[in-house]
Amino acid sequence: MNIFPRTYTGPLHSQNKGACDWGWQSLLAYGCHNVVVVVDGKTIQVLQTLDNHKTNVVKVKWAKENYHHTIQAPYTLRLASADYSGLIIIWDVANGCPRTSFSEGTKAVSDLEWLSTQDASHDLLLALHPPYALVLWNADTGTKLWKKTFTDTLQSFTFDPFETCNLTLLGQDSLIFISDFSLSKAPSSNGKKFYITTTSHTSGGSGPDRKQQSISGARTAFKKVRMIMGDSKPSQPEEQDTNLKECLQVCYLRSQRHHMALIYAREILILDLGIKQTITNIPMDRSGSPFMSIHPLKHRDILMCLHENGTISVRMLKKTGFTEVTEGMNLPEMEITYDLKCQSDPLRVTKHMKTYGLSVSPVSESEAALLMSDGRILFWSLITVDHSVRKGATSSLSQLSSAPLHSPGIGQNGNGGDFEFLPPLGANLEQNHKSLPAPRMSISDLIQSSYGSDSHIPGRSVSLKFVLTGFVNGVSLMPNVLKMCPPLTTKNFHIYQPLLALGFTSGLVQVFSLRCSTPYREYTIHTTCVRGIEWLSLNSFLSFSHPNPGSTGLVRNELLVLDLQTGHATPLRENKGDEPPIESIKVSHLKQYLIILFKEKPFEIWDLRTYTLLREMKKSFPPVSALEWSPSVKKKSVSTDLFGSTPHVESTGLQNMLPASESNSDTRVGLPVLIKEHFVFAEASGPLHHFIIENTNVKEGSRLPTNNGLSYIACIAWKGDVMAMADPDGILGIWDLKNKLSRNYPTGRSGVKKIRFAPGKGNMKILLFCNESVDVWDLQEKEMISSLKNSKEEDKRIVDIDWCSSNTPLVLTADGCLRVYDLSLKTCTSPYEALEIEEPVFSPYLLAPKTSLAMKHTLQHQPWNEKYQLKMDTDFECLKEEETSSVNKQLELIPAKIRNYLPYCPYGTGQRCLITGRLFGDEAESVFWTVALHYLKLERMRQISSVEEDREWGSEQMKRFLTQEGCLDRCFDVLVDSSFFKKHQLDRLNFHDSKRGSYEQTISCAEHSVLLGQNERAVQLFLETESDNDNYHLDLLRACLVTTVQDTSASQSTIKLVATSLIANGKLTEGVQLLSLINKGLDACRYLQTYSKWYEAAWLAKATLPASECAEVLRRWVDHLCSPPINQKSSAILVLLSLGHFQRVLEMLLSLHYYDRAALFAEACLEFGVLPQTDEIKSLLEKVFLEYANYLLTLENHKAYSYYCQRAAEKSDKIIRDLEWVTEG
Repeated sequence: MNIFPRTYTGPLHSQNKGACDWGWQSLLAYGCHNVVVVVDGKTIQVLQTLDNHKTNVVKVKWAKENYHHTIQAPYTLRLASADYSGLIIIWDVANGCPRTSFSEGTKAVSDLEWLSTQDASHDLLLALHPPYALVLWNADTGTKLWKKTFTDTLQSFTFDPFETCNLTLLGQDSLIFISDFSLSKAPSSNGKKFYITTTSHTSGGSGPDRKQQSISGARTAFKKVRMIMGDSKPSQPEEQDTNLKECLQVCYLRSQRHHMALIYAREILILDLGIKQTITNIPMDRSGSPFMSIHPLKHRDILMCLHENGTISVRMLKKTGFTEVTEGMNLPEMEITYDLKCQSDPLRVTKHMKTYGLSVSPVSESEAALLMSDGRILFWSLITVDHSVRKGATSSLSQLSSAPLHSPGIGQNGNGGDFEFLPPLGANLEQNHKSLPAPRMSISDLIQSSYGSDSHIPGRSVSLKFVLTGFVNGVSLMPNVLKMCPPLTTKNFHIYQPLLALGFTSGLVQVFSLRCSTPYREYTIHTTCVRGIEWLSLNSFLSFSHPNPGSTGLVRNELLVLDLQTGHATPLRENKGDEPPIESIKVSHLKQYLIILFKEKPFEIWDLRTYTLLREMKKSFPPVSALEWSPSVKKKSVSTDLFGSTPHVESTGLQNMLPASESNSDTRVGLPVLIKEHFVFAEASGPLHHFIIENTNVKEGSRLPTNNGLSYIACIAWKGDVMAMADPDGILGIWDLKNKLSRNYPTGRSGVKKIRFAPGKGNMKILLFCNESVDVWDLQEKEMISSLKNSKEEDKRIVDIDWCSSNTPLVLTADGCLRVYDLSLKTCTSPYEALEIEEPVFSPYLLAPKTSLAMKHTLQHQPWNEKYQLKMDTDFECLKEEETSSVNKQLELIPAKIRNYLPYCPYGTGQRCLITGRLFGDEAESVFWTVALHYLKLERMRQISSVEEDREWGSEQMKRFLTQEGCLDRCFDVLVDSSFFKKHQLDRLNFHDSKRGSYEQTISCAEHSVLLGQNERAVQLFLETESDNDNYHLDLLRACLVTTVQDTSASQSTIKLVATSLIANGKLTEGVQLLSLINKGLDACRYLQTYSKWYEAAWLAKATLPASECAEVLRRWVDHLCSPPINQKSSAILVLLSLGHFQRVLEMLLSLHYYDRAALFAEACLEFGVLPQTDEIKSLLEKVFLEYANYLLTLENHKAYSYYCQRAAEKSDKIIRDLEWVTEG
């Protein structure tokens, strides 16, 4: 049985706070002192520990997985970690070794983020180095690409998830916005600085009149906080807000564009960057626990909030007053709030147990990990339960919202209406398979997105609830002693389990199995500090404890025998009262006798069979400094002349100090005779004595030489015929009892505390524990092999040592970390394959590249087999037998609900690919197939219902489809359906209108009203300009222009000419507004694109243009995204999917060499029947299938290769002949 180097972690350091991250790989990483720990979020067990940092870990970040995975770019576990000294390490987690490391300065890294702005760049890492340096690193090579130095001290940064060129930095008293972030060069400026002001009054002078304010009384509800732009702080003392210094976190909302959250201890502010104003706040009740951080979800408008008491609260967006506003209608009172939907149970926070971090699974967004300071990790999962209103519940009793949520689907029961509108593909499913529920793999499978104030929302009424799914526990607080169980032998091989006992100052004893990473057992059996542990067998041990002695030097000792199988603790030496403290206990080699050594009191000898006292030495017995039992015991008589010298029986010896009854024979009846055993001990004054014990008889054996060259024997270890001793001066004495030789070796150390022989026959290695270090010596070679320096820091000093196997030393440090080292004492990390994991883990990232890809394609689609099956045979010949077996084991680990559903996915290949992408934690696959499946369904619905090609809400069937299948989530922004996008933009405009409080905000609303065709409202807003405003005259003329514009060719020509002139002279915004005013939106979009306003053009097209013109604008955007400087072809593909240009998608996938995705998308298109039957399509499909066949050939799946060659009908004969030639060769 091999035990490989690894680290068992315990409590966290305060610098580890916030150092946790849950990646797409379904693994959680966190920092514990200078160790990075990797935990599987499904099986809730530690998979890996990475120990290469010299100082405490302050940040960890998993690499992104939003790229196409191939043999050249396989599924790998890459992790970045940064420590307090500024060192950043990029880890190969599976192999447990650093890939590269780099640093900038010597201060703790403030923030880390992996970038994924281009398809070709997967290894770029942005780091914030204090106090104000932003550095972009190539994480693969450790090369610094550029460095930007700011003038303000920075604390953290956050990227806009919708615009990768937008970066926001949190300073000490301001926010800094960067709008030109690029991979090729550092930002050109120091950005725009924003301050947060607290003003209870609205902006005067240029604001709307009082009458208009009264229309929307809620407009000033959140005017207390707004943003001021500029490089100087607000001049008015009452406007200055020092609370920004108390801002805990700044982050963008991932569910909708232009929104940001500022997190304070007592409230959360939600800002709309479009109007630079707070639109809502989330206050904390006086009795509530303060906020620590939040995690905004992507696929639902939900905030997961972490509180100081360990509670996780879920708050969901709620809109009120968002009704359709017609021309001439006064704006209703619109409000945005975040209702509390559920929260986890609070924890009892103490001095030693505080909340240190929260991380949420990006795959499901319904699983959260809570990191505690004592090293525990609690895993919570969101589930849905039937909604029920509690009678008599009031807001004073609970903050929980009584409004229900709704599960996906149009039926009131679990399966009602699953295929009611859009039937399943291919042959009808069997009746028993129709009832299979779709697996719930993400938050979007649990609840629907909010539909505003719609009165009828389909789906079952549900409520959210947190359930604790598991927790990880480690080494407890303040360890004091460790002891490894008896070593592995030929006799106990079949029952052996490598157990390690740890004693703590609290009286707790933890038993670890070194086969896994969490405690095997925990026993609170002592009331004071555990001072020592000795194993009696593989299932029982002795432990003793006592408090620190007071002025009298006396304590109350506790000595217990614990049976691991029953948990029963048997006390020894009860009712002894106050006495000198026990210094150590020594169990004989045959586990027959126990010697208890006291401070300033003679030792006691106990019978371990009966737990009775055999002998107590007289008070005149000399003090003992070290004692050890002989391991050389035979069941026949043992010679008393063990050391080759004459037994000493003079009156000056110790024989006359033994108790008078020593010479009496054992008169106990019914007990077997105990076997003779030996022990040696050293007096505090120096002499070494040998004693023999047989039954109850104790007598002195050989007198040992006193001139051993050691000033004072501090510790003794004995193995075979070799005895090792050491004194406080660091002199190591080795006695060869067989050859009657002794020799001393100066170690150069001081304060030797302990010597331990390594287990194993003939293994003469020892561990030497000194004040300065832990050393490994080979007594056969008479030399030191390796050394581990002891830390000068009190919280990292070495507490105890032992061997856990013949070549793996064990070191316990005060920080609670238990390290299993290799013999060189250099590393305590091993490859994942070498470690024994208690429960098998589903993770393609831990497989070889070809193995993981073979499993992926087996799950996605296997038409070369007669029947879809979750088992791999010999299809992929590149895999060895053990690799095929590992794949089948992985397939068996897939949850049963998913295993049962995959063969009968109602929407075929596309749905299987989406499920596989989520199983693999492949972000790129998940995003692509989410968008693709939505628009494939939409196109299929059009064909079935014979609806003309438009995507407006005018069709009732379209409404039913979007009601059942749902729109794409708002996080997809311009990729969503045009009708939904336009409705959302109008709602947002009306909300801005209801919240405006300054002239700038009013004009912004007026201009956007012009763009969106809300001319009457735009006129009203232009007319609100105050007469003392510099733009009063201009705004009145604009109002007149909007009112009097006529749909005549002459007026349109004039306005178009003026708009063109304005654009040519740098007035792009004004020119675009004029073009929109005369329904020349397409021309406006073209001008925006000409001036590199690509998103603005897409926004305007999606919100205002008909389908054909919108498609033209988006196609130009696609060409721009595909250009070499931009290189965002993956984003371009998503835009093409939203246009329904599936042929172009296939062509682009081919050009990117995404052959597997292209073939599977082609299969999905054929299943949905959305490709026209033309020669061009036929030729394209042949290319796709042939390239996929060649791709499968690289995986040596000849069966699949032949199948796809046959799919390419005209070219199949030649390819198959080539295959036969290759096979014969």
